[in-house]
Amino acid sequence: MVYHAATGGGFYRFSLRIYSDITEDLSQEEVIERIKLVVLPFEIEFKTVDLFSRYNLNHFVAEEFSQDRVFLVGDAAHHISPMCGFSLNTGLADSWNLVWKLYLTSCKITKPTILETYHEERYTVAERMIELSVKLQAIYNLDSVMIGVESQQELNYAWTRNKGFMTGIGVEYHISSLNLYASDDIDLRVRPGMRSPDGRITPSMITDGVTPTRLLDLFTAVPIFHILVFMGDPSHNNDYLEKLADLVTLQRLSPFTPNRRKFVEYKEIYELIIIVPANVSQPSCTSIVEAAGGIYYTDDVTEDEGLYARYGVDLQEGAIVVVRPDGIVGNHLQFYTK
Repeated sequence: MVYHAATGGGFYRFSLRIYSDITEDLSQEEVIERIKLVVLPFEIEFKTVDLFSRYNLNHFVAEEFSQDRVFLVGDAAHHISPMCGFSLNTGLADSWNLVWKLYLTSCKITKPTILETYHEERYTVAERMIELSVKLQAIYNLDSVMIGVESQQELNYAWTRNKGFMTGIGVEYHISSLNLYASDDIDLRVRPGMRSPDGRITPSMITDGVTPTRLLDLFTAVPIFHILVFMGDPSHNNDYLEKLADLVTLQRLSPFTPNRRKFVEYKEIYELIIIVPANVSQPSCTSIVEAAGGIYYTDDVTEDEGLYARYGVDLQEGAIVVVRPDGIVGNHLQFYTK
């Protein structure tokens, strides 16, 4: 089996899988001839070869991703075969999972125990990624991929079923101190531990150059939490919205600060994003909008479905969704009205 990828600048990378029954060391010329045979009826010519090497495929995952003040990320924590192309995405996700926890800890906004969740969350992802890589490699063999239709269908099914997980978008973390359920009896479309879905929203204050945007574009690179307030029916949820406004308009809050002598501006910890249903022209509860800087966003349902539908939020009841700095939903709280 030959894997081909353009690396930019007019260079190309070819990987040829050599099976265990081939014991001799193949020369560069022999490998080139094998590649030409595999890609038939297409023809390719190699003008120059800048790098030629041979390596063994293997997988491993470290027993612990962290110990004291040492953290392992990427290939240092797990080695995944390059044949399936999982290593880069997995390593980047490791880093993004860890960096915001380090930042909040170094600023003394959170307790150091939050760093323990790095191993808890990323270890299980690495284990599953390796299992998937091994499974795909078992299907990737010269005879089945080139000739066997049944194995080709199995390969297509495996890629289709796991594409969300392989890209990192479909990764779901277990329930923990960072991913909390408000109630066990709630059937949520977007559960804590899942990645926050994207969608189009229209800002209430449209000026020259300001157009409808996407929710994830509002998530800044600064490691802060984003609290999505799905207002629902403002008159129906007015009491809850007023209480929330009273809470967040306090100028100084330190909900995550272990040292009570240190005060932290709430804007350094989280940002409010108010989202109203498409059928609400202007929210009646203005205090919560003022707490969010005077801006609210209207759900855009011109696509297949709006954000209320994607998050599974009732248009009347509303909800609060807490999104972690790495884009993972940490909590999904529904408004409970009598």
